[in-house]
Amino acid sequence: PSKTWRIKPSVPISPAAEKVHGISMDDLRDCPSFADVANEIREYFEKAEVIIGYNVEFDISFLQAELQRVDQPPVLFNKKSVVDPYVIWRKSEPRNLSSAYERFVGKTMSNAHAAEDDVAATGEVLQGMLESFNLKDLSWEKLGQFCQSSRSQWIGPTYHLQWKENSVVFGFGKHKDRPLREVLEEDDGGYAAWLMRSDFPSHVKAIIQETPRRSQSELKTWIEEQFGNA
Repeated sequence: PSKTWRIKPSVPISPAAEKVHGISMDDLRDCPSFADVANEIREYFEKAEVIIGYNVEFDISFLQAELQRVDQPPVLFNKKSVVDPYVIWRKSEPRNLSSAYERFVGKTMSNAHAAEDDVAATGEVLQGMLESFNLKDLSWEKLGQFCQSSRSQWIGPTYHLQWKENSVVFGFGKHKDRPLREVLEEDDGGYAAWLMRSDFPSHVKAIIQETPRRSQSELKTWIEEQFGNA
């Protein structure tokens, strides 16, 4: 049997997310909150002996975080058989360069991990991939977008801070995808202080310092002037 829970979120659904899954806030207007059904969902997973999901570690961590938010104990997945086709695929067909060379070039690498040979092999693997996946007509720009679709959203040279709907958001860590300003306003100073004393890039620290001092529009202008990619 199949069971689906539709849950009304506690924050608005972003336009980008709605574009992906096609579910609007209106669709969920009369649905329960997660807190209303958390116990039912938790019991469902507690009873299960085998969990099957594609790249399921993401889903498990998501569920555990939501349970914690509503003061529910976590599900002990380490007591269950968690089966992930993605992991099976990755382990059965390793994704290292030697394996890619065998698959897409049809030969065995003779000198793996020698820098010049690795570079040459990577070029041959790329040619084989473009042929196999029918990507050979794409421009370098399109291939770059295909490989790193989020890079255009980076602020500065690293992924740590990014643009999302005209807001600066974290690109890493426990606050990933959350607006920087929102996190700093909630923070008692501990997280911001940790970021400032840790080995993060200088542009990240500069933006953290400037965010409380400027309005949204002023910050955007300042970032554009400093880093050229607002």
